[in-house]
Amino acid sequence: MENTQDQKKISNNVQQRDHDIPHIAILPCPGMGHLIPHLKLAKRLCNFHGIQVTFFVHLTEASAAQSQYLTSHPLPESLHIHHLPTRDISPFVTDSTDIQTRICIIIRESLPDVESYIVNSHHKKHTGINNTGVRPVHVLIVDFFATDSFDIADKMGGIPKYYFFCPAADLLPFMIYFPILDSQVQGEFVDLNEPIQIPGCKPLQLRDLVDPVRNRKTDGYKWFLHHASRLLLADGILINTSQDLEPKTIKALREDPTLRQLGTPGVYPVGPLIKPSSAKVMKDEDSYIMTWLNQQPKDSVLFVSFGSG
Repeated sequence: MENTQDQKKISNNVQQRDHDIPHIAILPCPGMGHLIPHLKLAKRLCNFHGIQVTFFVHLTEASAAQSQYLTSHPLPESLHIHHLPTRDISPFVTDSTDIQTRICIIIRESLPDVESYIVNSHHKKHTGINNTGVRPVHVLIVDFFATDSFDIADKMGGIPKYYFFCPAADLLPFMIYFPILDSQVQGEFVDLNEPIQIPGCKPLQLRDLVDPVRNRKTDGYKWFLHHASRLLLADGILINTSQDLEPKTIKALREDPTLRQLGTPGVYPVGPLIKPSSAKVMKDEDSYIMTWLNQQPKDSVLFVSFGSG
């Protein structure tokens, strides 16, 4: 009898422990440059913090490289890849549709599947787990062009929603301030005579403008503005950098009066998250690189990254 009671107590403790494990859903944009850092973040959450993660992957117009990448890298047991079904976007795009618009439409058409998954995860029994074995989603982390999914979190009673910013942190103040610039600047940004003033940051040179904002008449510009306008709805922003790499920008995001007045969410450096190499290549490269670096004068080497693509 005592043995049965002990087993029941242990079972209840295990259920309670599993019930207390947070379940985070991550929604990246389509494309390898977005999938890789988001998946790296998911792995860290699982491996270092014991968190359960559902990672949404778009099958619409997915590349062979995406499938190969997902199958060639081991995943933690608590990381679940959820494939979003292929959607027909042909009524909304043409061969000349810009990449930003195409990405936004793929995400828009997939949001009902995202919502269905999150809603079903909350249709649970008293154990805290529904009949599919999925725990309720507690937190939603999304990519830049996926901010419309914030509405799903709000429908579910205010699930905390975070935005994961992959590029260099310097771009984030511009994106937060972009809706203000859109209302203030007349004509095209590329036709201005002076660099663009951004709160807390160096003036932005016109040659450094990101492609979507170079032409107000394009759909890409409209989508960029739409999602930039929704960044302040996030409960927090995770940035793929560290305090040591970009201290001035992080300080501006946290303390600049104008950015604070706009309601900039809390900013949390979680990087840099890098693409892993094979163990042998990494070992050989590390040995050569570190030997060479140690021979250079202090502060004489500039590191430039061209992205993961």
